[in-house]
Amino acid sequence: MKKILSYLKLLFVLFALALFLVLVGFNVYQRVEIDRLNQIFEKTRSNLNMEVADKEFTIQNLQDSFNKLNAEVEGLRSKNKELNAEIDNLKSSALARIIGNVIGFVSEGGFLQNQSQLVCAQNAKNDLINFCVTANTISKNFEILVPPGSYIVFSKIFEGKKTTGDKTGIYNSYVKCFIESKNEKVCERNQSTVQPVVLELKSGDVIKNVDPVDWL
Repeated sequence: MKKILSYLKLLFVLFALALFLVLVGFNVYQRVEIDRLNQIFEKTRSNLNMEVADKEFTIQNLQDSFNKLNAEVEGLRSKNKELNAEIDNLKSSALARIIGNVIGFVSEGGFLQNQSQLVCAQNAKNDLINFCVTANTISKNFEILVPPGSYIVFSKIFEGKKTTGDKTGIYNSYVKCFIESKNEKVCERNQSTVQPVVLELKSGDVIKNVDPVDWL
């Protein structure tokens, strides 16, 4: 009987020891798992913080790029204003302006409607010096900038990249008389009045209604 009791006590001790070891092992496993989960959590939080930081960095970069681009645009606007001011100053001081209109129908072996004309201000003392612009015969108006000097104004039919036809539109005394009087009857057209008007221009002069419309 004593042996049986001793044997049972031994079994109980062994069972208690085994249970203790199981509990200890479970606690160790639990701690390891908790540590692993904590590591995963910290890594995830770190990654999230890095992503947020990257996004903030990207947004800051975009803002910096926008501010830089905006500064460049403002700089270009400022330079454009300066250039426009210089052009206006050039128009009003160093150069003279010749402003006029062309006609859309030109008699060239019959009436023709041409799309554009080449209008030139030719130096009256040197016919090799010409300042020319193309004038659309729909809008009709033109403006030529020239240095101070003496000029005559004429136009030619312009097609493609060259002038065509034998006739030339002239701004002469006959045209000037008609523009000023608005009455063709008071303007005499003769050998003298069909000669080009010589414009004497100084710096800043603006001459309007210079219409090279008498085609000869």
